[in-house]
Amino acid sequence: MLGGSIVLTANLPRQPAALQRLRAALVPFAASGAVLGLGQAALFEALDRARVTVVAPLAGTGVLWTVALAALFLGRSELVGRRLVVVALLVVAGSALVGVTR
Repeated sequence: MLGGSIVLTANLPRQPAALQRLRAALVPFAASGAVLGLGQAALFEALDRARVTVVAPLAGTGVLWTVALAALFLGRSELVGRRLVVVALLVVAGSALVGVTR
């Protein structure tokens, strides 16, 4: 994040209306950061309360939910094919199997 901030700050003077665009993007990025922070806190709390072998597979499904939400919100611009659906089902099935057997 620090590296990205440095690059962004260095490129701000080169872009037209950079401060206006930065202000417009502040709310969505701040909301995204708050949700990410809440997710990390929930992950640490789950690791504190349960075994890693139970929490890690469930935490690994985060990418699946990200792709699903992106496909939902972005519609046709996100390519969701048969392979991605099969992989998503395998991830959920594997996580459910680990969660049930532990």
